Amino acid sequence: MGYYMHQMDAVFTIRKEHFDAALAAVKAERHGSWVSEEKVRDAKTLSDAMLAWRWEVFIDDTGDIANISFNGQKSGDEDTLFTAIAPFVKEDSYIEMQGEDGNMWRWWFTEGQCVEIYPKTTWPDMDK
Repeated sequence: MGYYMHQMDAVFTIRKEHFDAALAAVKAERHGSWVSEEKVRDAKTLSDAMLAWRWEVFIDDTGDIANISFNGQKSGDEDTLFTAIAPFVKEDSYIEMQGEDGNMWRWWFTEGQCVEIYPKTTWPDMDK
């Protein structure tokens, strides 16, 4: 079982000076669904730990994480992962997802926290 999801968009940054602290935070969490506890424990870099959680990060020319991509199929314990790294993620970063049922959401990083937000759907005024 599980809930299929895929990534629609992302604006995501972690500065390289925060990598060690973010790695320690990821290692301190219990490892959720679809995650290899051994791979997280043995990760030498934040990139390796994120990949063990099924999230690939991309490093830019300055050495910062400049983007992120979901490499899984089903949702796991992303809330646990994103709560752990939230204090180290650049303000107003987000990851936009869509589920198998069409529902959309973003994990939005603000004030050192990760908040799950949903879009509002509005219909045009038909009386015009």
